[in-house]
Amino acid sequence: MELTNNAFLKDENILTLFSLNNLIIPEIQREYVWGKNTKVLEKFLNDLKESACVCNSCHHVHGNQNINIGFLYSYKPPYVKLENERYLDEYLIDGQQRITTIFLLLLVRAVVENRVEDFCNIVRYDENEKHMSFSYKVRNLTQDFLLRLVEHIVKNPSINSLDFFLSDEYPFWFLADYYQDPTIASMTCSIKSMLKIFPCEEYYFDYLLESIHFWHFKTEATSQGEELYISMNSRGEQLSSHETQKATSLPPEEQINWGKKWENWQTFFWKNRNNNNAKNFNADKGFNQYLDCIDSLERFKYELSSGNAITEDSLGSFHTDIKDIEIYMEALSYICDKKKFNLDAYSYKDWYDSFLSDIWEELNINESSWKVSKNTYNNDAVAKNKAMLFWSWMYYYKLKRTDNIDSSNIDSSEMLRLIHFYYIRYHCYKRSARPLFRIIEDIAKNGFNIYKQLNGNNEEIDDQDKEGETDSRLFSNEEVVLSKIFNLNTSSAFALESICWKLQDIPYLKDGKKVGGNTINDFLDYIGNDNEQTALKEMETLYSDLNYLISNDDNFNKVKSLLLFYSEDYGCPFWQRQSPYYYYNYECSLKKRIVRCEAFLDFYKEYRESRDLDQMLKEKRKDFFSLNHVFDFNEEVVHSLKNMAIIYDAIITRNPDLVQIWNKDSVAFSNSLVEEDVESGQYLYRNQMKLWSLKRYFGSNFIEIKLPKGWRQLLIDSYPDISFKFKNYDNSR
Repeated sequence: MELTNNAFLKDENILTLFSLNNLIIPEIQREYVWGKNTKVLEKFLNDLKESACVCNSCHHVHGNQNINIGFLYSYKPPYVKLENERYLDEYLIDGQQRITTIFLLLLVRAVVENRVEDFCNIVRYDENEKHMSFSYKVRNLTQDFLLRLVEHIVKNPSINSLDFFLSDEYPFWFLADYYQDPTIASMTCSIKSMLKIFPCEEYYFDYLLESIHFWHFKTEATSQGEELYISMNSRGEQLSSHETQKATSLPPEEQINWGKKWENWQTFFWKNRNNNNAKNFNADKGFNQYLDCIDSLERFKYELSSGNAITEDSLGSFHTDIKDIEIYMEALSYICDKKKFNLDAYSYKDWYDSFLSDIWEELNINESSWKVSKNTYNNDAVAKNKAMLFWSWMYYYKLKRTDNIDSSNIDSSEMLRLIHFYYIRYHCYKRSARPLFRIIEDIAKNGFNIYKQLNGNNEEIDDQDKEGETDSRLFSNEEVVLSKIFNLNTSSAFALESICWKLQDIPYLKDGKKVGGNTINDFLDYIGNDNEQTALKEMETLYSDLNYLISNDDNFNKVKSLLLFYSEDYGCPFWQRQSPYYYYNYECSLKKRIVRCEAFLDFYKEYRESRDLDQMLKEKRKDFFSLNHVFDFNEEVVHSLKNMAIIYDAIITRNPDLVQIWNKDSVAFSNSLVEEDVESGQYLYRNQMKLWSLKRYFGSNFIEIKLPKGWRQLLIDSYPDISFKFKNYDNSR
């Protein structure tokens, strides 16, 4: 079957593979490791044995159906000249574990069944030329072992020739260096398992030769072959976990069909191996991560439904069905195809690219555990958070897919809403995994209406990892309010949903880890949302305001100056004490915390009335100085941290030639003296706080902000209606 001009695919049995090719395991290939992984090896061997259907009378295999055990990738190296060679060298790209196991099993059965001569003819063993059709010839030590082993068997073609594998008393030709070679060590373990599993009185040699098939994909001597060869085998690592699962998951009776599907899944991850700037040489990482995700989902769902936790001892009783893996693979392919969703109907859709980026970052880059278990639930925070990003759409797709022959009847709009809902939960660390399955089941049955879901029973959840009051119930107030808004009227559904998504995707509103405080819902409490047009207009205004106030650095500096006048009433100012605490180290640069604090919410209510930051700041400063009437800056007076910050801010920001407090990454205060100027020896707030500008912690490059010369006159000139009194200072001057 012709695939491209330079590649072809053939269904070949073991007899054809060994007799018509020189199959070479190149040096760059990883080690042979199946022998050390007895679970995988013995599952593979037992499947071959059970598929043989040996006759109880004659102990031979009769008319057995062909069994395809997957793909074998190879390519011809550049030195091969097609017209000059009878047997062509084929460098194996993928399939080493299976083909090496079959070769060793064929050798063992040749000895047991007195077919050594036939074996040598098939593999074209040449003692003088030191050649076989299956070789590790560019790995000298491994190749030497195989040739010595066959030579030993040819000279002693009885079952006794294999006794040393069982006794570990190796013959004289077994070199000391062999003990250190991982491939040879694995081969010796494999032969032990083969002698244990396959009965001596039965006959499997012909069955192995004729009935065991591979799909042999030859890339030929092309640049494609070189690239595939390097990419798939430059890792030099142990057997990948997806290969292990493949060996244990494929049902023997349908190995051909499922083997093809498995290879297609692997190809999908190969094509996406570098998504999100990953630097993966092969498909293993992403494929392994997703299979782990699938296993974890199925195990945790089983634990919840059965009430029994799966322990290491009971792990063998649980098995993810290959048909479930197929559905979840379809689901991943579905969500990666943006054409499945009507994204163009939304004015805001950028979040979906961010969602896909998150997906591939978790698969191609991150390596944290996916395991969520009843026994360790409270400690599985990272895994539960990843579950929000993956399990939601995976389980939804499975519920919908189970009822249909294909995915054509899946409601893509409903699925899109669900994806966004859990995408936001993922970024807000709202990671309650227990209720996830029943929420998805309700959505799949009744549609995506959060405010109507579960008969309106917004019950308390019992998770121990709640990140704040908004997580104390099944749905947060924000989730309920926004769901009501974009379901107000279908005529504006896309526009309403878009602005909701746009607001939720603002970084300092989206990322809620250990932040708490106000959410979008708290801002919506102060705007009209009783009808669709009002809600749309007010949410658009909120989005515009937040961008104007926060995204623009100059405006944000003014906002922080204004917040000084609101902050003291809430127990904790809008700045926050930082470690190390003994430095009295404070910062005010974290936007997501500032925007969510009560001070900002009160400021925003006033801002919506005036919409003039400069005028607001002017009035706040005037009120502050007027209320205090006379400022007595003598050193006995104890001033609040808030007052000190306001005065600093008023003095320094009034003079454009001075260093601005708020245009740095953060501001901190340190317990020390504050000098007016060194020459006069006069001090402001002796034994109070000293203002510093630095990035977060003290370092070698911090800048001390001192009050400038003439700071008293600057205050007087700036606020002529205020009466100031300063120690050792003449107001008339």
